[in-house]
Amino acid sequence: MLSSMHNDLMCEFEIYDTAKSMWEALKLKFGETSATRLRGLIMRFDSYKMRSDHIMKQHLRAMSTMIRELKSAGNNLTDEQQAQAVILSLPNSWENMSQNLTHNENIKDFDDISRHLELEAERLEATKPNHTAYVADSGSRKASRPKRKKSKNEMLDKLRRCQELLSAARGASVRRTS
Repeated sequence: MLSSMHNDLMCEFEIYDTAKSMWEALKLKFGETSATRLRGLIMRFDSYKMRSDHIMKQHLRAMSTMIRELKSAGNNLTDEQQAQAVILSLPNSWENMSQNLTHNENIKDFDDISRHLELEAERLEATKPNHTAYVADSGSRKASRPKRKKSKNEMLDKLRRCQELLSAARGASVRRTS
């Protein structure tokens, strides 16, 4: 344990003979959450607003993390407090959803409210208008002009030229190998 401490702490705790006694001393000194830290966590949780650069899942994850931090600091929030804090943290554009969640008797805890908010976020994303414009490139030809069909003679001439090139290439490779 000493090797993972800063030097100033190491000097203070090297006097303990066993890891257990050192651990007890560490818990005594650092284990309890101070009233100041607890007040800070509560204020942060109560005043938290959804950030404009976050999607709903990120926002709910941040709220869940704060609830866990408060719980580990010894402040267990009731289900109602958790739900109310999430509703109050929603942006003004979610005002209708906030009212629906506030007056819905079936929403009892953080999981219920999270499920409803994630579904609403998915619905809003699916109904968002698609502003993508698809443009076709007509190339060098004019789109209104049909491509000229080649005559049979032109295609046969092209085929002969290809065959001549192919046989010339084969002849060159046969001469190189011998």
